[in-house]
Amino acid sequence: MGDPHFGMYAWAAEAGDDFDLKIAERITKAAIDSLVADAPPARQALIIELGDFFHAENDDARTQSGHALDVDTRHERVREIGFDAMIYVIRATLHKHERVTVRINPGNHDPKSSGALRLALWAYFRNEPRVTI
Repeated sequence: MGDPHFGMYAWAAEAGDDFDLKIAERITKAAIDSLVADAPPARQALIIELGDFFHAENDDARTQSGHALDVDTRHERVREIGFDAMIYVIRATLHKHERVTVRINPGNHDPKSSGALRLALWAYFRNEPRVTI
């Protein structure tokens, strides 16, 4: 997964396409459903989040270098939906694979929030022996 940008807001009249938190969630879930359906069963699956899972680091809605970002809703809500989407991704992958390893990489938009995502997933799946975060 690369650059899902949960929390980004775009207006089609200005950016060419609409994008918001609901669209990010819908696209992510549909993509994993399609990938899992098409994948052959295997013992091991690897989910790599390549960075910028979250569009903004906090409610200030700025990049590390200070650039203003258009965001959809409050950061806590964005994290809640993002965490739920990644839990969905992992659970869906477990339907086809015996074990799942997840790697979360920080991006320039979410260097600390990506760490919070990793910790939340670890806490959620820590008693699930088939998942390694």
